[in-house]
Amino acid sequence: MDYIHPIDELILSEDNVQVNIWVGRRGIITNTHYDTTYNFFVQLQGRKRFTLFQPSDPLYVYPCLHPHYGHSQVDITRPDLNKFPSFRKASVYRAELGPGDMLFVPPFWFHHVETLEESISVNVWSNSPEYSTINEM
Repeated sequence: MDYIHPIDELILSEDNVQVNIWVGRRGIITNTHYDTTYNFFVQLQGRKRFTLFQPSDPLYVYPCLHPHYGHSQVDITRPDLNKFPSFRKASVYRAELGPGDMLFVPPFWFHHVETLEESISVNVWSNSPEYSTINEM
């Protein structure tokens, strides 16, 4: 079985590119967060819904503790607008992906992902110049 390679060869290359495979059932939710890397996301089977918020709106999604922490305090499926009133001002973008669809998520875009049916996806993360700048701060 010389076609099987050790998993570490598939995860991180010398140029800081990481490849992931995501397998899940309907109803799985990834809470709202941002990544500091470029994210190229490809849906192979099933459907997923992405809800995205542009980086110019970070305070509208109420980041946890500090804007650089990377997670939102707001449950976007049931936002408490009394507790998070500025969430109304956030620019919201939605994309529903099916087999063969690809979505590019730039660094620092908050995103929430919902698996709509049994699903297989692949994504590639690669470092961005912004990532290096953040780590130097």
